[in-house]
Amino acid sequence: MPNLLFNSYEYFDHLRRAGVPAEQAAVHAETLGEVLYVPVAMPDLLKAEFRMSRAFDLGRMEMEVSFEKLHRDMKVLKVMMGSLICLTLPVFFKVFFA
Repeated sequence: MPNLLFNSYEYFDHLRRAGVPAEQAAVHAETLGEVLYVPVAMPDLLKAEFRMSRAFDLGRMEMEVSFEKLHRDMKVLKVMMGSLICLTLPVFFKVFFA
């Protein structure tokens, strides 16, 4: 019997390592998982396990996309704070040391 289980998170991770943006990789993995999911002669327990595994993988992908967005926003904030500190240091030194 062929392996009917498709690991969408592994496929997502493979796409990410190949340089595909996270949001696009998540959509590809989800779509391919839906296309390859063919409930042919699978026992009910195996179907339930597959659905739970797939839901867990999709949740993990969504969380990874969210963390990437958060990481990007944090980089912007670091640059902004660094710029703010660099702009206020001359004023600070002029007030207290001039």
